[in-house]
Amino acid sequence: MPTSSMNTTNVSAKCKPPPIDVVSVQREPRQPLFSATQLELLLENAKTARRIERFFWILVITALFDCLLFKLLDAWFPQTFIILLSIIFLIGLANWLEVPFVTIHPERVLARYLLINQRQTHVEPAEEA
Repeated sequence: MPTSSMNTTNVSAKCKPPPIDVVSVQREPRQPLFSATQLELLLENAKTARRIERFFWILVITALFDCLLFKLLDAWFPQTFIILLSIIFLIGLANWLEVPFVTIHPERVLARYLLINQRQTHVEPAEEA
């Protein structure tokens, strides 16, 4: 029975790459993929996304904590007090984390309230005839 003869010569000796002359290898200059302003914008967007995600995680944890406290408290006054404290805490946190869509509306309401109060406290002196 004939057996197939395998070529058992040293394969690694045949596949040796030719020596590379380091001086002759020249690389073409690459164009940058992004400019510095694009990279800064990407970094700022990533930071904003991380802040928003962090805010929502804290919002969920606060809501779960409030639900736990509501189970323990039977009266309506402590529950209302906890809700108000949570809202104040979350608005302050959103302002600190610079979450835009949470801080814009309270700032508008506060600006209108302050504007109305300034108009009411600022009384024009009466003209004398």
